[in-house]
This record gives sequence, structure tokens and C-alpha cells, in this order.
Amino acid sequence: MQGSLEKNDYHEALIKRTASLILALLRCDYFGGHLPVIDELMVMLRVPKAVLTSSLEALHESKELELDGSGYRYLPSTEELPRIAFFCNQSLVSNYYGVVQDCFIGAEESFREFGYRIVIRDDFTSVGSKLNIAKRLWEEGIQGFLFSGFAEPRIRQWVLENRIPAIVVGNATLYQQDLPRVCSDNVGGVQQMLRYLVSQGHSEIGCYAVGLEKFHGMQERVRSFEFGIEEMGMFPIREFMFREVHAPGIARKAADIFLKMSIRPTAILCASDREAFELMHELRASEIEIPRQVSIVGFENSMNASISDPPLTSVEIFAVEMGRVAASFMKNEIQTRQIPVSIVLPAKVIVRQSIHPKGIAIANLIAERAKKTTKIPLPELL
Repeated sequence: MQGSLEKNDYHEALIKRTASLILALLRCDYFGGHLPVIDELMVMLRVPKAVLTSSLEALHESKELELDGSGYRYLPSTEELPRIAFFCNQSLVSNYYGVVQDCFIGAEESFREFGYRIVIRDDFTSVGSKLNIAKRLWEEGIQGFLFSGFAEPRIRQWVLENRIPAIVVGNATLYQQDLPRVCSDNVGGVQQMLRYLVSQGHSEIGCYAVGLEKFHGMQERVRSFEFGIEEMGMFPIREFMFREVHAPGIARKAADIFLKMSIRPTAILCASDREAFELMHELRASEIEIPRQVSIVGFENSMNASISDPPLTSVEIFAVEMGRVAASFMKNEIQTRQIPVSIVLPAKVIVRQSIHPKGIAIANLIAERAKKTTKIPLPELL
């Protein structure tokens, strides 16, 4: 019964979130006047058809959408509002597991309350094209820029030289100090997760991360993992850490490493939910049972964590609130120049079924070691 209630709660929450995302995209004129057909929209937003249908019906009932012969239609406000540019380095609607979408929802809703309208740009082919688009928008009267995750040095230099209100939301360029930034508590989140894993009996813990050569947030999460493990008197398992950025096949590579280890970790902390989902998929393909043979935990608590197989224990980073905080800072930045501070939101461990209960992990580890122990026959006593 409890599992059924949790599933129903998640289903309702996903309907509400999907409706919020569609409405925010419509208010930003992302789709134009008409929404794409349902099958196309389902692929773009990566949500089940039943959820999408319910979300559209809810928007229709609240008078946000009209229904005509060609589908749902949005009636935009004729009020002219000052505009803020939201720059996303990959397609916003197909973003992995919705974390950037959540930031966008929070930012759009808050900017709307403050009397601004967002313009979305996610069609960059290079840093040069991104800079040219930003310059053109600035000439056309854009009030400021919100960069999702990443702001390249050339972009930051142009923003600073022209004293343009701007803020970075996310962890990709966490260490830059030129622009203000809103980010997650990577250190606190990892430390909380490690303490929870240890409390559940885990003493051999690995960390799976990609993009360590490029993304500051991933670097910080890995450093926090290493520091936390060593502080607890354990040895950090680093075999699943990759400097290269995410690519097809890298989770398979991590799974193969796990399979070949003589003594396997009982838990793997993944530096993002995407890595956790993909690693669980590859391990299951190799007939590894999760969490019986290895516990998997993630970071970000993205929208699919509740319905993964098994439901994923993850670190909540409050992505919607990140967008809201960024919007509030931007409003103040437009009015009066602000100090380029770093605003760190709290983190919280959300426990689900991808981790073993206390004690079982150690029992499994002892059993695995026993299988690999060479037995030497003792001489018979006379």
C-alpha cells in the first residue's frame, strides 16, 4: 500500500511539474502559437503519454490553453515586458533528466512575478555563435543573461567589459569568480550521502564520475568523496572516475571494471543521477542485482529518480529553488550592481530502494570474499 501511495504521489507531482514546464515554455514563446502534437511533445519532454495528457488537460481547465481543430493553443499576453535571456548549452527540452528544466521553471516563474519575460536560446553551434547571439540580444534590449551551468571565458569577458547583468546557475564553471553564481552544496551533499552509506553498513565505497577534466561541479563532488572517505578511515575506490566527458559506452566501461574487480565495492556513489541510471542499466544487463549485490546512489534527485528500477536514493539539490534565487539576484543586479558572490543552496539525502538496509552489505561482502578465498587442506591429526 505504501509503495502504491508513493507512486501515486509521484505521478501527481510529475503531472504538475510537466504542466509548469509546458506553461513556462509557452510563455517564453518556445513553441510558437501551437504546441507540437502529443507524440512529438512526449519524446521532447521525456514523460509518459498519460502524464502529458493529464498535464495538458489541467492547463486547459485552468484556461491557460485553448483547444481547436489543430490542437492546443496558447493565448499569449499582449503586454510588453522587459526580457531576460536564458542560455542553455544543450536543448532545454531534451535535457538529461530535467535538472536544467527545473532551474528554468523556477527562474521563469519568478521573473514573471517580477515583471520580466524570458527568452530561451539553446541553439549554439560554437562559443563564437553563442557570443554573437548574446551581442545581438543585448543590442535588441535584453536586460540581462542567465547562463545555465556554463559560461565560457570569452562570454564572461564580454559581459564584464560591457557591465551586463548576468549570473551562472549550476556547477559546470563553479570555480570562476568573475560572475555571480547559484550552485548546489556539492561538499555537503556528498558528505551527507557518505555518512548515510556508512550508517547502513558500507565500508568499501566507490565513486562513479565523468567529465572531471572539464566540469568544476564534478571535480568538487569527487574531491569531497575522497576527503570524506579518508576522513572516515577508509580507502577511496577510484576505478570508476573518468576525466573524459559523458559519452555512449562509458557506463558500460564502468560496469566492466566492476565485474573484473576481485573485491567489489558494496556501494557506488554516482556524481549525477544520469550516471546512476546508466550504470544500473549496464549492471543489470550483466545480471548484477541492485541493491542486493551493490547499492547505487545518485546526486541531483532528478525527476525520474522515483520511478527508476529500483527507485534511486539521491541527493536533492533544489533545482527549482536555484532558478528562483537566480531570478531574485538578477532583479537586484539590474537595479544596482551586485558583488559577484557564490550562493550555495543546501543539500538533502532522499532515501529510496537502491540501497541495502543496515548490515546486509557487510554480510554480502564477507560472503563474496569467502568465495574467493583459497582453502588449504590441513594435515590430519594423529
